[in-house]
Amino acid sequence: MKKSLSIFIIIIASSYNVYSWSKDGHQIVAEVAKHYLKKSVVDSVQKYLDTLSFGEAANWMDNLRGKPEFDYLKPWHYVNIPKDNTYVVTDKPNIINQLQFAIDNLKSKNKLTRDEISFNLKVIFHLVGDIHQPLHCGYFDDKGGNTVELNCLNHKDNLHHVWDKSMIESLKITTDTCLKYSNKLSRKIKKKIQKTPILSWVEESRVLLPAVYNFTNASIDENYMNQNKPLLIKQLSCAGLRLSYILNTVFDK
Repeated sequence: MKKSLSIFIIIIASSYNVYSWSKDGHQIVAEVAKHYLKKSVVDSVQKYLDTLSFGEAANWMDNLRGKPEFDYLKPWHYVNIPKDNTYVVTDKPNIINQLQFAIDNLKSKNKLTRDEISFNLKVIFHLVGDIHQPLHCGYFDDKGGNTVELNCLNHKDNLHHVWDKSMIESLKITTDTCLKYSNKLSRKIKKKIQKTPILSWVEESRVLLPAVYNFTNASIDENYMNQNKPLLIKQLSCAGLRLSYILNTVFDK
């Protein structure tokens, strides 16, 4: 995305709950990534995760919610950009900056302590997943869909949570669902997906927002879910492929 001096991005770190892919969603991303990792890389990554599984590592940042000493992590999960605007580079903490920072740290992992490597790994596991949830790159005015209240299959919900959790559960999307999708991709397409820069991931998520908001009467039904199921599977799969590429690049001896 192009820089624009005429557009100012507003990134907020407010007190509202910062949701992200559900536990299942993050686990799917981690397990898809693991499927595409070299054995030596799996062993190296696991060494730094210690007793945590890949799925647990991917959910680690969410498990810190409610602990005041980790409040500084809240703005790391997302970037809110005004509708019809493009992202403007900023030094303020957001998902783009912190993800790139963690990746850069691991590329110089020989200068880091074991705990620092573990921390940056867990940040990458989580944020690669979050950035592929369209509403984590959502609009400023409704806090990435968090303030959009609606009925989802006759239950009270909000739009952000629908995409984080409700759709994954209702549609019964699993790791196997996403691997079935990614395994059908050609090697050339997989490489293209993996080598796409982070700012393009944001752009991809933003392009999906019209479909995310395409409902009426503050109600989401099975038809809406089925229409968006392919988008959801694609985003989870791409996140897994890109996470695997980062880990293979950093830890392949």
